[in-house]
Amino acid sequence: RQKPLTSTLEVHQLFWRLEKELAFSLSLLNAVPQAVPEAERLIEEADLNSLYYDLLLLVHHTLARELMELDSMPPEKFQDLYRGWLMRKLVVAGLTKDKLSVSQQGVDPKKIEELKSNT
Repeated sequence: RQKPLTSTLEVHQLFWRLEKELAFSLSLLNAVPQAVPEAERLIEEADLNSLYYDLLLLVHHTLARELMELDSMPPEKFQDLYRGWLMRKLVVAGLTKDKLSVSQQGVDPKKIEELKSNT
């Protein structure tokens, strides 16, 4: 934001926008808790314009790694683990679609394309 906040309404709007973005991040990381350590590093280092898109890519990549690891599971556990993975993937896909439906100004188009192909 370039100019200072000048009214209570602007403060209110900023608060709720930031609250929505925080809730989005928490929902995303709740779905894939294995991504949290890398997400912490990303939050410290990422460009704020693309932070949420970078988080989405991180979570998608983490889910893909988890799916590859399911191959090494015993067959009797595989079905339950796969169902759990699929439910989390559906949550992440829904959050991704929500994020892609809003303005993507200032975000690398390659990231957008990769997210679209992962969803």
